[in-house]
Amino acid sequence: MASEIQPMHLVAFQVLALSMATVAAPVNDPGPRPNGPFEPTHRCDALTGATVVTEPGTQLENATIVIRNGIIDAVGTDVDIPADARLWPMDDRVIYPGFIEPAATIETSTNAGPSAHWNTRIRPETDLRRSGETLSDKEREALRAGGFCVAAVYPEKGILRGTGSITTTAEASEHLIDCGGRPAMAASFERGGWGEGGGPGSLMGAIALLRQTLSDARWYQEAKQSAERNQLEPPSRHDDLEALNEVVSGNQRMMFAVGDVKEAMRAKALANEMNLDLMILGNGDEYRDLDGLDSVEQAF
Repeated sequence: MASEIQPMHLVAFQVLALSMATVAAPVNDPGPRPNGPFEPTHRCDALTGATVVTEPGTQLENATIVIRNGIIDAVGTDVDIPADARLWPMDDRVIYPGFIEPAATIETSTNAGPSAHWNTRIRPETDLRRSGETLSDKEREALRAGGFCVAAVYPEKGILRGTGSITTTAEASEHLIDCGGRPAMAASFERGGWGEGGGPGSLMGAIALLRQTLSDARWYQEAKQSAERNQLEPPSRHDDLEALNEVVSGNQRMMFAVGDVKEAMRAKALANEMNLDLMILGNGDEYRDLDGLDSVEQAF
């Protein structure tokens, strides 16, 4: 299977607990708890008892990392644990800093089932978590060389492309770790020219096909629920519409790859119309139209 990593569009900094290390000793107890109830939402976590690599050649044994509001607040072997911190024992774990590639793409197999969509560009039932398709050894090596330890991987072709996976960039395939979570449904306004087959051949056609498929998916779920309530025969199974259930229900985000700001505006309008949870994957040239970018009112 041929695959290719697309340019990185976003960079995040996270900490990832990975492979086995030495057994850690007990950690210090947190400080005295303040009088009165805590805030209902915990915003502080302490990872304790880990082996922490803070930079190449520097390794701390039995260390603690304090994270508050998503930001690393303290790292060390003699760190005071805040009273409101949730404790996460990391004994026998190695923790090191690394970047996350939020949108690597690969070419996937197109083994459509009998109840798949008639258009080959509509394949939302593709799910990399189930198929196991992921980055090649060479692609993971390139990411590791750039400091990336985790990558969100998505199918690279189609209008409704399918669900991705979030995985580590380990050297050996058998050491890859599925990071879980709920990856997005990848989508785009892809269209083809003469001779490619399947259509659509225009932006208008791509928008129309997207709108119709999402509307069908919403009808399909409502019809299934109605049939169950009234003890009627459900509609015949459609793999594509079934796979879009979480999207049209608002429980799965749609990651829309756009070629320019105008496409981003169209994706935003479609998301508003269909009540979708949208995130936009830009192409890196958005700075050329800052006014248009601002008008989208959507994070890239």
